[in-house]
Amino acid sequence: MATRAFRVGITGKIGSGKSTLSEVFRSHGITVLDADTIAKDVMQNDEALKAQLTILLGNETYLDSSLNKAFVADKIFHDPSLKDKVEGLVHPVTLRAIEKEFAKAKQGEVVALESAILFQTGLDEIFDMIVLVSASDTDVIVWLTAKEKFSEEDIRSRLQTQEYDDIGAEDADLVVKNDTSLDEFRKRCELTLQLVKISAMQNLPNEPLRTVFDNGAGKSGG
Repeated sequence: MATRAFRVGITGKIGSGKSTLSEVFRSHGITVLDADTIAKDVMQNDEALKAQLTILLGNETYLDSSLNKAFVADKIFHDPSLKDKVEGLVHPVTLRAIEKEFAKAKQGEVVALESAILFQTGLDEIFDMIVLVSASDTDVIVWLTAKEKFSEEDIRSRLQTQEYDDIGAEDADLVVKNDTSLDEFRKRCELTLQLVKISAMQNLPNEPLRTVFDNGAGKSGG
């Protein structure tokens, strides 16, 4: 059995309440990484990746060595096929960076990663457990429009892009429903944390538990 930390993935659609669950985890001393932050960091600082993105998108991809986010977003918007190509370059580098961060955690610790598109990018295979925060599109639209950060049209577009209609709760190990008051939802997050801690109290194999169980299921079914 390997001596390593217990890896938890936190996922769910935009505005579902992932950040609240992550906040509860952090308040109990658990390191919660953010996949978007790591991806932006590698796009900004990994020289090999920067060169590849510049070849793919053009010389305006970086201005004064800084990622030209508006240019990249515009290129992807007008040529959707570029989105898959960009992700194909960024995701492997991001995964390596995530693995390095995971490696810093000690035996017996819990370390988590928050990502809205964890299943969609295939990152689910690197975890021992995945927690899905579930909320209805209607609630998400109400909550996010109230914050005045996004228009309803933008929210609906992001929800469609994240493709959560095609991903059921059966893909996650734990599901936290966000369909009540904030105080009650936080209580559910606290309970979820306790379940995670109980699950982490075991000897772990070298491979992530989800990979071990998936492989076992695949073999028996074949």
